[in-house]
Amino acid sequence: MINNKYWRLIVASATIAIAPAMVFSTTKSQTKQFEKGDVDQDNQLSKKEFIELRINTAKTRAEKNSEEFDSSKVEKKSGKTFAKADVDGDGQLTIDEFLATFKAK
Repeated sequence: MINNKYWRLIVASATIAIAPAMVFSTTKSQTKQFEKGDVDQDNQLSKKEFIELRINTAKTRAEKNSEEFDSSKVEKKSGKTFAKADVDGDGQLTIDEFLATFKAK
């Protein structure tokens, strides 16, 4: 039988080992999402591209989970998110600004 103290140490060690891979995987997935949304391939997302990306992502998720989907709600929320994320105010989201939309929800 494993001592409780050692078991917690094993679990903590595994968590520390796995966490960086999870972050990399998430960032990689989000980078792919950015690239998919960048229709004109200028390495930035316009407000239109960002909103369309968010609508398509939410629609896919709703269909997968058999949930209702309201594009107007997603559009409204995405517009607000875009305004907050566009820190330099140029009307475009860089990859860093885009990735920041996923942090601290």
